[in-house]
Amino acid sequence: MSKRRGFTLTEIVVVIALTSLVLAMVGGCLYFVSTYSGTLISKSEELTKVQTIETYLRGQFETDPSNLINPNDGENISSNQNIKLDEDSNLLFDENVIVKNTSLKQILIYKEDTSDQSNAFLKCKLVFQSGNDYTFILGIVEKNIIP
Repeated sequence: MSKRRGFTLTEIVVVIALTSLVLAMVGGCLYFVSTYSGTLISKSEELTKVQTIETYLRGQFETDPSNLINPNDGENISSNQNIKLDEDSNLLFDENVIVKNTSLKQILIYKEDTSDQSNAFLKCKLVFQSGNDYTFILGIVEKNIIP
């Protein structure tokens, strides 16, 4: 009798099935990582912009709180102030560009009362075109400065 060398049809089908399963899992992981990494990169860019704007505004508040406070304004203190966005989404302060291409839709600076009757928080809310918004405290001011 001669000895046959090779694999049976069942063995080949099992190997093909296992290889297909492994390749599908690896391909799925690569697709997930590539799409998720793009999302993380864009969020990281947004957070970097938020930190830059926050640092700048807090510096402005600490040097001269009146730069950010307009007692004649209502809830949105920044609406008629020196801080604004231009049509290219650049953040301007006294007509000077502070941060270019911010992707901001809106910047709000407003007061929020504290439990202490004499003080209020001055808060800033950044609303991005992506739909994300970030809020942070700029400082504490006396309530009699802001109506």
